[in-house]
Amino acid sequence: GSIGSRLMTFLLVPIYSFFISPSEFGYYDICFAAILLMTPIISFQLREGAFRFLLDTKNDDERAQIVSFAILTMLRNVIAFISIGIVVYFVFNIWYLWYTLLFAIVFTSFELVQQLLRGLGHNKLFAGCGILSSFLIFAVSVPLVVWTDMGIEGVFVGNIAARIIAMLFAEWRVGVFSKFMRRNVGYKAVGREIMRFSIPMIFVNLIVLFIASGNR
Repeated sequence: GSIGSRLMTFLLVPIYSFFISPSEFGYYDICFAAILLMTPIISFQLREGAFRFLLDTKNDDERAQIVSFAILTMLRNVIAFISIGIVVYFVFNIWYLWYTLLFAIVFTSFELVQQLLRGLGHNKLFAGCGILSSFLIFAVSVPLVVWTDMGIEGVFVGNIAARIIAMLFAEWRVGVFSKFMRRNVGYKAVGREIMRFSIPMIFVNLIVLFIASGNR
């Protein structure tokens, strides 16, 4: 799944760079670098934390505690993130701000769902969702870029739509939300353990990402 995603990204670059001007494509690259930097903050690195603790679960009740905590915490973070985005929108004039924010939310959610699949033992589906997402990015974004002349808007739409469809496919196959998401389950104790594991990783990932793409 990871190799397929990276290979598709590599193959798409010549197509994008041929039909999109260097300045626009460069700006998209900056937006994507910003998305990668925002991901640990939005997710609280719950993708790693949830995966780590799901490996130790023995029954569906324990799995429901971890999945419910991860999803509800992620939902609260997304609401806070959107609120900050509204403030930024009225203060700064940033091109494609809402595309970038929506992409960041969908990207982070997809990463979380993939790790939940791994933690629940659905490794083939984890890989399949990565491959499906990569194929859909190509299938959706290339026609938008080549035939409708949407430019980087087509790239944003393709990436967002592909990941949403892949998450819906995972839900249809496994039912991560419908089966394990429970509002009244007691998850405070396990939630504290997950956060003790995850929060230090936020800073580690931010440092790594900043070193890799901070110069942009």
